[in-house]
Formats: sequence, structure tokens, C-alpha cells
Amino acid sequence: MGNTLSENDDDGKMDNGVDVEEDISDEDDSGGEFAVYFFFFIFVFLLISRIETNKQTYARSEAEKEQFADISPNDGSIYKLAKQMDRKNQDVVGEKCVRNDAGELSLNDEDKMKAWVEHYARLLNVEFEWPSDLLPDLAPVEGPPPPITVDHIRKALSKMKCGKAAGPSGIIAEMLKAAGEEGLEMLRQLAEVVFINGEIPKDWEESYILNLYKGKGDALDRGNYRGLKLTDQVKHEVL
Repeated sequence: MGNTLSENDDDGKMDNGVDVEEDISDEDDSGGEFAVYFFFFIFVFLLISRIETNKQTYARSEAEKEQFADISPNDGSIYKLAKQMDRKNQDVVGEKCVRNDAGELSLNDEDKMKAWVEHYARLLNVEFEWPSDLLPDLAPVEGPPPPITVDHIRKALSKMKCGKAAGPSGIIAEMLKAAGEEGLEMLRQLAEVVFINGEIPKDWEESYILNLYKGKGDALDRGNYRGLKLTDQVKHEVL
């Protein structure tokens, strides 16, 4: 038969001396420890991945510096190099050397970054015409925002696709789906704070832009690259 409470036992102990409240507390502690270990594992994984990525980026940068060290913009060999890049790199990214607004060749990381900043500052600040008169007239909504439930978060996560690149926060769909019920509750609390305070985490204000070569045209011309913007997945999918 199962354990029964002793008649003379008023402190919540079973007749075999086991404290029921203590057992429940131990189970709660084990669940909390699992969550701590889980998110610690994610943090370590992201840290190691970022270190390895930085090592590869640095090695590639040093190799390009050595390759372009003796090249002059007026040297005929620069055109030969551009043709090689055109043939070899059908998926060239923006880390390769490009020309800036002045037509000068950007060879190091700093100059390449400035060239891309010039390009996107001009490209993303163009005001396109749009029919503002077609916007519907809606009455303002007063009162607090509707409550956010765990079911809302669960439905949003179910629509997230795995295998997508992470944004500045480093969080991907696989991590969120593996976090379980505790992760859902954390996301619910985060979304609730965002809606109530009207502020978002700093990582959500940032994005990565990957410059993908279209596969045709001059590989030194920034106009022949397609900008792929990576934003935070939680911001994009959950909210």
C-alpha cells in the first residue's frame, strides 16, 4: 500500500519519516538547475562559435592583406584579379575588395567597411513614393495591450523555421524550441515587458547585412551585390 500520514504527525511527514514538502522542494530545485545548466550550455556554445568565427575572419583578413599588399589601382594586374574573382566566386560576399564612391579600390577591412557604409547610407535613405491616401482611417485603440499567453508564444515558435542564420543576439529557432515550457514562459515575460514598456532589447535594434555577389558583372562594383539582412529571430517571428 502507499504511504499514509501518521495520526500523531502534524508536521507534514509520512510515517516512514520522509518530508513531503522537502521532496516537492527538491523537485522544484532540480527543474531550476536544469534550466540554469541549459542556458549556460547555450552561452558556452555561442561563445565558442563566436571565437572560432573571429579566428577565421582574422585569418582571412590577414591573407587578403598579403594578397593585395603590392597591388596598385593603376596596375594592369588588378583587372586580371577582378576577372579571377568573377569566375571563381559566384557566391562572393562583401568581404572582398570593392570600389568606394570615389572609384578607389578598398583593400583593407576598414576601407571596405567605409565603402559599404557609403553604399547602404545612400541606398537605404531613398524615400520611395507610396499612396498614403490609401491608408485606412482607424480609430485609436485605448487601454492596456491584450495579455500575452504561453499559447501565443507556442504558436509563434511552431511557425519558426530551423536552419536559419542567427542575428546579432546569436539566438536561433532550434535553441528556443529546445528550451521547453520554461523557455516559453521566459519568452512570454519578455514579450510582455516589450509591449508594456514600449522598448526592445538593444540587440533587436541591430542587424547583420551580408553582401552576396549576384554572379554577373564587375565583382568590384557594389551594385552587383545583393544585401541580405539578418535580424533577431525572436523579434522577427515571435513579436
